[in-house]
Amino acid sequence: MKIKKSIKLLSGLLSVILVAGTLAGCGGKSAAEQSSAGVSSGTAVQSTGAEATAVQSGGEEKTLVAVMWGEQARWDAQKKVNDAFTQKYPNLKIDLQTLPNDTYWTKLQTMIAGGTPPDIAFMQEMLTPTYQAKGIMADLTDYMSKDTEFKKDCMPEGMYGPFTVDGKLYAMPTMTFVNVLFYNKDIFDKAGIPYPDENYTWDTLRDTAKQLTKDTNGDGKIDQYGFSFGAWPNFIFPYIWANGGEFVKDDRKTSVLNSAENVQTFQYLHDLIWKDKVTPSAAANKSNAFDFANGNIAMFDLGSWNVAVYDDKKINYGITLTPKAPNGGRVVNTFPNGWFIVNQSENKEDAWKYLAFNVSEEGQKVAAEGKVGMPANTQIAKSDAYLKSSTTPGVDLGVTLKSAEISRGAYTTSNWSEIESKIWPEFDLIWTKENADVKAVLDSVQTKLQAKVNEAK
Repeated sequence: MKIKKSIKLLSGLLSVILVAGTLAGCGGKSAAEQSSAGVSSGTAVQSTGAEATAVQSGGEEKTLVAVMWGEQARWDAQKKVNDAFTQKYPNLKIDLQTLPNDTYWTKLQTMIAGGTPPDIAFMQEMLTPTYQAKGIMADLTDYMSKDTEFKKDCMPEGMYGPFTVDGKLYAMPTMTFVNVLFYNKDIFDKAGIPYPDENYTWDTLRDTAKQLTKDTNGDGKIDQYGFSFGAWPNFIFPYIWANGGEFVKDDRKTSVLNSAENVQTFQYLHDLIWKDKVTPSAAANKSNAFDFANGNIAMFDLGSWNVAVYDDKKINYGITLTPKAPNGGRVVNTFPNGWFIVNQSENKEDAWKYLAFNVSEEGQKVAAEGKVGMPANTQIAKSDAYLKSSTTPGVDLGVTLKSAEISRGAYTTSNWSEIESKIWPEFDLIWTKENADVKAVLDSVQTKLQAKVNEAK
């Protein structure tokens, strides 16, 4: 999941082509390949049932400190990956420190400044330029090229892109998330309305949302809304891009926020709240009563990390692609997450082993079964380990693979975290004001955004 300070969600909050054959994963040979090839005298073999698992022993015993944000399901899955890593490298233990989303980056920088840096840290794609510029992320390029067992092509080249700065790789993508449209099957069934599908457009979404927005108890207040979305700029990129707009051009120097296409997009989203009244406003959702997980939102557009959340909450839901823009365009946001080696770590060689293991078949399969995201390794992403990981009947995770095919990342800058904290709240005027002049707001934010982009390295 993405971490943002003061993320505003309108629901509850406002304001990876199967590789033919049996390739080993990115991080080296599989246990079976090691076993069939024979293991060195320094390698111990442990039997698990009928299978012999080769483990690489020897070396100084170390504990690597890793820090991570997220939700419980993600942490639980990562702990299982860590156990598998230690089985392969018995001399290396992982001290996984799970940090709250809203204090993650502050805590990480405090640890580094205090002389107790972690060895490994989790990273989201949009902030890579920021933390690379701060000198916090070690360059992984040489580690990857010197590791003869590492198969770079186990992931699409584009997966590395968001973590690459000036041609050098600074984080290893291990999973990705994409925007999808969640829908509550019970609500649709009760109304006798067909479930959303890939043919949905912005108009279809709005029309269906109108039918599913209801005062269920007759007290004059809406008890069920037809649609909600993450009202934080990073989460509405898909609507902007699908409609032909952009925030910052690919030169990462030019902001084009107040384009005619963007005005149209923001007006559409504003109207869903205030004109069509199918999306809860900040005032209506003051106590966070309206949330897809509460069963009173029919459709919700956000990242696929919520699959694990809604599975755990036993929501009878389905997923489909985000709706098409009026021009027929459909682009979704990809949110790859990955591990990087902290530049101040004294255990970089061993930390690289950890990164490589996380994208190996072994590591990716364990993570996939934890259903916390689409595996970066394409072979595992198209395997049952991932596609059948949801415990909710009928949830088609193949939708996330289709979304990945039409996904892209944002063009971020070295001061993106500052843009998020100082510029993004300005969009609240659109979400919270019924009579908001969308064009005027975007003109104002455009000026401020361009100024910040000019400051970037």
